[in-house]
Amino acid sequence: MITVVLADDHRIFVQGLCALLSNAGDISVVGTADNGAGALQKIQQRKPDIAVLDISMPAPDGIEVALEIRMKGLATKVIILTAHSEELLERLAFKAGVQGYVLKDNAFEELIDAIRTVCSGEGFVSPSLSVDGIESAFSWIGNLTNREKDVLSLVASGLTNRQISETLCISIKTVETHRTRIMRKLDVHNTADLVRYAVKRGIA
Repeated sequence: MITVVLADDHRIFVQGLCALLSNAGDISVVGTADNGAGALQKIQQRKPDIAVLDISMPAPDGIEVALEIRMKGLATKVIILTAHSEELLERLAFKAGVQGYVLKDNAFEELIDAIRTVCSGEGFVSPSLSVDGIESAFSWIGNLTNREKDVLSLVASGLTNRQISETLCISIKTVETHRTRIMRKLDVHNTADLVRYAVKRGIA
């Protein structure tokens, strides 16, 4: 059974999705929330296989919750619900480690398939979204590990090695090792180029 937490600030919409998923046979909704704080609490308590998060829900939004999930090392995979494809690309949600993207207008047709696909270890993007655009925007980080992505995001945000080590609870030497590997993988040769590379692609 695939366990799921749903989070969206439109309760009627969530109720509809719960009814849909309850008929899937292999999916169980183990928690719901109407804001990011509630979603994160339910995810930490229930440890679901999948979290389905509204990109624009309040306090914090779906992207911030997804980033928290990854930073805390939780195994839960994330599917983002978004009302507009432009919003998805503008936010560059992939930086938070999101595995699936579903347009709200298509949620009742696509969500079950999205959940099963993401749970199997593959990514899912609503067919009506610009898959080529998304892949080109995010393919540059495909070779980085999750921890390397975390370090890159914090470097691009202006944190020092010491601040990164404190944030991620790792040693400064480990941070330095990650930075060296990131620069080698991305073929950049100094911190300034690394930050420019990340900012250009929306990671900062």
